[in-house]
Amino acid sequence: MKKFILRALGFLHNFGFIRGTALLLKTHTGFISKLNIPNIQHPINLRKNTSDLPTFLQVFIDREYKINFDNPKVIFDCGANIGLFAIQIKNEFPDAQVICVEPDPENFNQLQKNLAAYDGIFYEIAAFGTGIQN
Repeated sequence: MKKFILRALGFLHNFGFIRGTALLLKTHTGFISKLNIPNIQHPINLRKNTSDLPTFLQVFIDREYKINFDNPKVIFDCGANIGLFAIQIKNEFPDAQVICVEPDPENFNQLQKNLAAYDGIFYEIAAFGTGIQN
């Protein structure tokens, strides 16, 4: 119950009473496709029974990815998951170019759906990293 109350306060703080309550109820009851978020240009689609909802909460409620930039021109999102950080940052800095890379095919498919309506966001399915060679 305490966790739900804290989560509810996050929704209310970030989106106001009416929109925050509506979004809280939608996410809490599993109606997570076509979420219309205040100050976000296009709806966000989340998949049920995945890490999409916890990731959404990290980005838009807990604001864990809130970064203070001075008018960036290009932003790289390596490990872009389903594109939520790219959505947040593109709405905050509409003139910036955002480049997303995601290695997981299922996440990449959802990323494409979430980012299709945005101009200036480019995405590729690929992996970054280093390997150890014997």
